[in-house]
Amino acid sequence: MATFFGEVSPVLVVAFARAHGIAPAALTRSYETVKVLTGERNRHLEAELSKLA
Repeated sequence: MATFFGEVSPVLVVAFARAHGIAPAALTRSYETVKVLTGERNRHLEAELSKLA
């Protein structure tokens, strides 16, 4: 998951979630959990996620 959130284009992460019926809130929670567990942060993904709120 950390690689997915850290290495995949944020636009593709959001598109993947939409294509698989993952709600924006669930995607954001997953990202936040991975960020806490790994200490890795993706500012570009955070910007994309903020647009979904």
